[in-house]
Amino acid sequence: MSRVAENGYFIHGLLGGPKAYSNAQQFTFGSFRRADRPIPTELQNQDWYHRRGQINNYDNSPENQLGDIVTLKDYANDDDEIGSLVVNTLIKAHAYWIRQADIDGFRVDAVKHMGPVACSRFCSNIREYAYTLGKRGFFLYGEVAQADDDLYNRYLGQNTSQQDGSNTVFFGLDSVLDFRLAEGNGGGGLRDVLKGFQGPQTLFDRLEAQRLQALNRGEIGRYLVTFLDNHDSFWQPGGRFSNGAPDDQVIAAIGYLLCSLGTACIYYGTEQGFSGYGGDNQMREAMFDKATPGRNLLNTDCTIYQEIAKIGEVMRTNEPLRFGRQYFRQISGNGQHFGFPFGFTYTLAFSRILYPDEILVAYNVENNDRHDSVIVDATLHADGSSMRFLYGGSGTVRVQTATDGSRFVKLDLKPHQFVILG
Repeated sequence: MSRVAENGYFIHGLLGGPKAYSNAQQFTFGSFRRADRPIPTELQNQDWYHRRGQINNYDNSPENQLGDIVTLKDYANDDDEIGSLVVNTLIKAHAYWIRQADIDGFRVDAVKHMGPVACSRFCSNIREYAYTLGKRGFFLYGEVAQADDDLYNRYLGQNTSQQDGSNTVFFGLDSVLDFRLAEGNGGGGLRDVLKGFQGPQTLFDRLEAQRLQALNRGEIGRYLVTFLDNHDSFWQPGGRFSNGAPDDQVIAAIGYLLCSLGTACIYYGTEQGFSGYGGDNQMREAMFDKATPGRNLLNTDCTIYQEIAKIGEVMRTNEPLRFGRQYFRQISGNGQHFGFPFGFTYTLAFSRILYPDEILVAYNVENNDRHDSVIVDATLHADGSSMRFLYGGSGTVRVQTATDGSRFVKLDLKPHQFVILG
């Protein structure tokens, strides 16, 4: 089984009152809560931390490079002797866990707040160590908590370098989290669309923006990790996706991630319907029983868990859902006049095409039944041919031809029904 862990250039556990960043003033260290922590013990050295207080403005340099993220204490990861010692220690610690736990990748936390040299050295050495263990596909993706393609381009693709003096530094990441998809860029994010709080235009715009970035990054969709929710409250005041959402809506949302462009990342507990709301602690719901140490509370009988496993199997066995081009599809209520959906009551549909095959994915956003006709590729489907349900339904639907020559299938969907046809 693949295991992906999280790392960061921050550490919990220091005593002493919180202090705000102020003109790069350095503060006294205080002490650790436990004498035997952190491990490795090298990290107990007070000179290995910037000690500049908490960040006030997360987009202001050098504050965002030197300051603490709330209670997370920032390592001194500058391009100097101490920074080199810090980074080398972190590399060795993470190499240990790759070896011991058979980890296949790391989520590099808060990468925007790391120095470029530290990021480059960490990623390069971790990847090289993974290679020595036969892990040629070791995956490193960064958290850049901002809905900004220009910022992503600093870390991915052909423009992924930064001048550090006379040196060119490459960050060494494989991917970043797609906050623009999750959070949106002025028009609501994926979660808002799938819950019917926002219209679908933001998803159309996201796909078009990816197309425009393809030459810069490489294959469209290859370099972004998609997600619905996570442990951070700053961008999701309504709590986790499952908060207030019926099971069918959660299943469809995860199904969207698994079937659309990008590398799907499911935050633990979403597949269980966890619905934390409030601060970060409320969204970090545990999956273990404190009263019975070692007891795992993963519920494999959960409806959401079982249904997304079925969708995952469809994705794994149908190559268009992994490698195909993506197109959002026009819909029609009468089978003659087609257009892209808008508003809050519609069928959201897209195709993944890997020549000569097309897979159609559709989701009824609203709380009522819908009977929409959905466009499919006329060059790949003959009039009178059929598409069969791979998930969410049974049997087949007939491919029909509109008066203008467009090909379509008519889908009768229950509220929040998610289907895949091929």
